[in-house]
Amino acid sequence: MKEQPKRDSYPTKWEELPCVILAEKIKQEKWATTTTIKLSNDQKSWEVNPYEYNDPQITLTIPYKTEIMTIYVKWVARNSKDTVVDKFKIETFCHNRRTVNIRPKTSKSFHGAISKIEDTIIQLLPSMDARIEKQIREKEWKEKLDSMKKELKSQLNDVKLDDLYQNSVEYRASPSYLMQINVDPDTPSLYRISNLRGQFTVDELHQIIKIVGTNPRAVAERLLKQSR
Repeated sequence: MKEQPKRDSYPTKWEELPCVILAEKIKQEKWATTTTIKLSNDQKSWEVNPYEYNDPQITLTIPYKTEIMTIYVKWVARNSKDTVVDKFKIETFCHNRRTVNIRPKTSKSFHGAISKIEDTIIQLLPSMDARIEKQIREKEWKEKLDSMKKELKSQLNDVKLDDLYQNSVEYRASPSYLMQINVDPDTPSLYRISNLRGQFTVDELHQIIKIVGTNPRAVAERLLKQSR
Protein backbone atom coordinates (compact mmCIF):
# COMPACT_ATOMS: atom_id res chain seq x y z
CA MET A 1 0.00 0.00 0.00
CA LYS A 2 1.34 3.43 -0.98
CA GLU A 3 2.29 5.67 1.90
CA GLN A 4 -0.11 8.57 2.16
CA PRO A 5 0.02 11.73 4.25
CA LYS A 6 -2.06 11.48 7.40
CA ARG A 7 -4.64 14.21 7.63
CA ASP A 8 -6.95 12.95 10.38
CA SER A 9 -6.03 16.08 12.28
CA TYR A 10 -3.90 19.12 11.53
CA PRO A 11 -0.19 18.33 12.12
CA THR A 12 1.22 19.76 15.31
CA LYS A 13 4.84 19.12 14.35
CA TRP A 14 6.87 20.57 11.48
CA GLU A 15 8.23 17.17 10.50
CA GLU A 16 4.65 15.87 10.08
CA LEU A 17 3.74 18.35 7.34
CA PRO A 18 3.21 16.58 3.98
CA CYS A 19 5.55 18.81 1.96
CA VAL A 20 8.25 18.63 4.63
CA ILE A 21 8.10 14.84 4.49
CA LEU A 22 8.00 14.88 0.68
CA ALA A 23 11.02 17.20 0.47
CA GLU A 24 13.05 14.75 2.55
CA LYS A 25 11.97 11.85 0.35
CA ILE A 26 12.90 13.76 -2.83
CA LYS A 27 16.42 14.30 -1.46
CA GLN A 28 16.90 10.53 -1.58
CA GLU A 29 16.17 10.32 -5.32
CA LYS A 30 19.14 9.92 -7.70
CA TRP A 31 17.82 12.57 -10.11
CA ALA A 32 17.74 15.10 -7.26
CA THR A 33 21.50 15.14 -6.61
CA THR A 34 21.89 18.45 -8.48
CA THR A 35 18.46 19.78 -7.54
CA THR A 36 17.96 22.67 -5.13
CA ILE A 37 15.05 21.86 -2.82
CA LYS A 38 13.57 24.82 -0.97
CA LEU A 39 10.54 25.17 1.28
CA SER A 40 8.58 28.42 1.18
CA ASN A 41 8.42 28.59 5.00
CA ASP A 42 10.94 27.70 7.65
CA GLN A 43 10.32 25.64 10.75
CA LYS A 44 10.70 28.52 13.18
CA SER A 45 8.13 30.71 11.42
CA TRP A 46 5.67 27.85 11.14
CA GLU A 47 5.96 26.94 14.81
CA VAL A 48 5.29 30.55 15.84
CA ASN A 49 2.05 30.67 13.87
CA PRO A 50 1.20 27.40 12.07
CA TYR A 51 -2.27 28.53 11.04
CA GLU A 52 -0.96 31.63 9.30
CA TYR A 53 1.78 29.91 7.35
CA ASN A 54 -0.01 26.59 6.70
CA ASP A 55 1.85 23.91 4.77
CA PRO A 56 5.01 25.13 3.04
CA GLN A 57 5.34 24.87 -0.72
CA ILE A 58 8.31 23.03 -2.25
CA THR A 59 10.34 24.69 -4.98
CA LEU A 60 12.56 22.36 -7.00
CA THR A 61 15.20 24.12 -9.06
CA ILE A 62 16.71 21.69 -11.54
CA PRO A 63 19.66 22.70 -13.76
CA TYR A 64 19.66 21.22 -17.25
CA LYS A 65 22.60 22.03 -19.55
CA THR A 66 22.47 25.85 -19.83
CA GLU A 67 18.84 26.14 -18.71
CA ILE A 68 16.91 25.82 -15.48
CA MET A 69 13.54 24.20 -14.86
CA THR A 70 11.47 24.95 -11.79
CA ILE A 71 8.80 22.70 -10.34
CA TYR A 72 6.45 23.77 -7.56
CA VAL A 73 4.75 21.26 -5.28
CA LYS A 74 2.10 22.24 -2.77
CA TRP A 75 -0.23 20.35 -0.48
CA VAL A 76 -3.88 21.13 -1.10
CA ALA A 77 -6.08 20.48 1.93
CA ARG A 78 -9.50 21.93 1.42
CA ASN A 79 -12.45 20.49 3.31
CA SER A 80 -15.99 21.63 2.66
CA LYS A 81 -19.48 20.30 3.19
CA ASP A 82 -19.51 18.32 -0.04
CA THR A 83 -15.86 17.70 -0.92
CA VAL A 84 -12.64 16.68 0.75
CA VAL A 85 -9.46 17.50 -1.14
CA ASP A 86 -6.13 16.27 0.24
CA LYS A 87 -3.43 15.97 -2.40
CA PHE A 88 -0.13 17.19 -3.75
CA LYS A 89 -0.36 19.58 -6.70
CA ILE A 90 2.63 19.78 -9.07
CA GLU A 91 3.08 22.80 -11.35
CA THR A 92 5.90 23.66 -13.74
CA PHE A 93 7.73 26.78 -14.80
CA CYS A 94 10.97 27.42 -16.65
CA HIS A 95 13.77 29.95 -16.57
CA ASN A 96 12.56 33.57 -16.09
CA ARG A 97 9.21 32.14 -14.92
CA ARG A 98 8.03 31.48 -18.46
CA THR A 99 5.13 29.06 -18.26
CA VAL A 100 5.53 25.71 -19.94
CA ASN A 101 2.45 24.14 -21.51
CA ILE A 102 2.23 21.21 -19.09
CA ARG A 103 -0.94 20.78 -17.11
CA PRO A 104 -0.61 20.53 -13.31
CA LYS A 105 -0.48 17.01 -11.91
CA THR A 106 -1.85 15.76 -8.61
CA SER A 107 -1.25 12.81 -6.32
CA LYS A 108 -2.48 11.71 -2.91
CA SER A 109 0.63 9.71 -2.00
CA PHE A 110 4.33 10.48 -1.55
CA HIS A 111 5.36 7.83 -4.05
CA GLY A 112 2.81 9.10 -6.57
CA ALA A 113 3.95 12.72 -6.15
CA ILE A 114 7.60 11.79 -6.79
CA SER A 115 6.56 9.74 -9.82
CA LYS A 116 4.53 12.70 -11.18
CA ILE A 117 7.51 15.01 -10.63
CA GLU A 118 9.71 12.62 -12.62
CA ASP A 119 7.08 12.53 -15.39
CA THR A 120 7.04 16.31 -15.42
CA ILE A 121 10.82 16.51 -15.79
CA ILE A 122 10.71 14.10 -18.74
CA GLN A 123 7.94 16.17 -20.34
CA LEU A 124 9.99 19.35 -19.90
CA LEU A 125 13.14 18.05 -21.60
CA PRO A 126 12.05 18.52 -25.26
CA SER A 127 11.09 22.16 -24.68
CA MET A 128 14.33 22.74 -22.78
CA ASP A 129 16.37 21.22 -25.63
CA ALA A 130 14.49 23.37 -28.15
CA ARG A 131 15.21 26.49 -26.12
CA ILE A 132 18.89 25.62 -25.82
CA GLU A 133 19.15 24.99 -29.57
CA LYS A 134 17.48 28.35 -30.19
CA GLN A 135 19.99 30.06 -27.90
CA ILE A 136 22.86 28.42 -29.80
CA ARG A 137 21.44 29.61 -33.14
CA GLU A 138 20.93 33.12 -31.81
CA LYS A 139 24.48 33.19 -30.45
CA GLU A 140 25.92 32.02 -33.79
CA TRP A 141 23.83 34.60 -35.65
CA LYS A 142 25.00 37.40 -33.35
CA GLU A 143 28.63 36.33 -33.82
CA LYS A 144 28.17 36.52 -37.60
CA LEU A 145 26.62 39.99 -37.32
CA ASP A 146 29.45 41.19 -35.08
CA SER A 147 32.01 39.81 -37.51
CA MET A 148 30.32 41.55 -40.46
CA LYS A 149 30.16 44.87 -38.63
CA LYS A 150 33.82 44.57 -37.71
CA GLU A 151 34.72 43.82 -41.33
CA LEU A 152 32.71 46.79 -42.60
CA LYS A 153 34.42 49.12 -40.15
CA SER A 154 37.77 47.79 -41.34
CA GLN A 155 36.91 48.40 -44.99
CA LEU A 156 35.67 51.92 -44.24
CA ASN A 157 38.61 52.74 -41.99
CA ASP A 158 38.44 56.49 -42.70
CA VAL A 159 34.80 56.71 -41.57
CA LYS A 160 33.70 56.46 -37.95
CA LEU A 161 30.87 53.94 -37.56
CA ASP A 162 29.06 53.48 -34.26
CA ASP A 163 27.23 50.32 -33.24
CA LEU A 164 23.49 50.99 -33.18
CA TYR A 165 21.53 47.75 -33.02
CA GLN A 166 22.59 44.13 -33.16
CA ASN A 167 22.55 44.12 -36.97
CA SER A 168 23.38 47.74 -37.78
CA VAL A 169 25.93 50.52 -37.54
CA GLU A 170 25.48 54.25 -37.88
CA TYR A 171 27.50 56.91 -39.63
CA ARG A 172 26.73 60.23 -37.95
CA ALA A 173 28.15 63.13 -39.90
CA SER A 174 26.64 65.62 -37.46
CA PRO A 175 23.77 65.71 -34.96
CA SER A 176 21.25 66.15 -37.80
CA TYR A 177 22.90 64.04 -40.52
CA LEU A 178 23.24 60.30 -40.30
CA MET A 179 23.10 57.08 -42.24
CA GLN A 180 22.15 53.72 -40.75
CA ILE A 181 23.67 50.63 -42.37
CA ASN A 182 22.33 47.12 -41.77
CA VAL A 183 24.31 43.90 -42.21
CA ASP A 184 22.86 40.47 -43.03
CA PRO A 185 24.79 37.16 -42.98
CA ASP A 186 22.51 35.91 -45.79
CA THR A 187 23.97 38.61 -48.07
CA PRO A 188 27.51 39.05 -46.67
CA SER A 189 28.80 41.23 -49.53
CA LEU A 190 25.82 43.59 -49.59
CA TYR A 191 24.73 46.21 -47.07
CA ARG A 192 21.36 47.87 -46.66
CA ILE A 193 20.85 51.55 -45.89
CA SER A 194 17.78 51.55 -43.68
CA ASN A 195 17.83 55.19 -42.64
CA LEU A 196 19.22 58.33 -44.26
CA ARG A 197 18.50 61.54 -42.38
CA GLY A 198 19.33 65.15 -43.12
CA GLN A 199 18.39 68.18 -45.22
CA PHE A 200 19.43 68.22 -48.88
CA THR A 201 19.19 70.61 -51.80
CA VAL A 202 17.64 69.62 -55.15
CA ASP A 203 21.11 69.13 -56.62
CA GLU A 204 22.10 66.91 -53.71
CA LEU A 205 18.89 64.92 -54.09
CA HIS A 206 19.74 64.45 -57.78
CA GLN A 207 23.09 62.98 -56.77
CA ILE A 208 21.48 60.63 -54.27
CA ILE A 209 18.83 59.56 -56.79
CA LYS A 210 21.51 58.98 -59.42
CA ILE A 211 23.46 56.69 -57.08
CA VAL A 212 20.35 54.75 -56.16
CA GLY A 213 18.91 54.66 -59.68
CA THR A 214 22.09 53.49 -61.38
CA ASN A 215 22.72 50.74 -58.84
CA PRO A 216 23.19 47.49 -60.87
CA ARG A 217 20.68 45.60 -58.74
CA ALA A 218 18.12 48.39 -59.11
CA VAL A 219 18.63 48.35 -62.90
CA ALA A 220 18.24 44.56 -62.94
CA GLU A 221 14.98 44.80 -60.95
CA ARG A 222 13.58 47.38 -63.40
CA LEU A 223 14.48 45.26 -66.41
CA LEU A 224 12.94 42.18 -64.79
CA LYS A 225 9.69 44.08 -64.10
CA GLN A 226 9.56 45.38 -67.69
CA SER A 227 10.02 41.90 -69.10
CA ARG A 228 6.99 40.48 -67.28
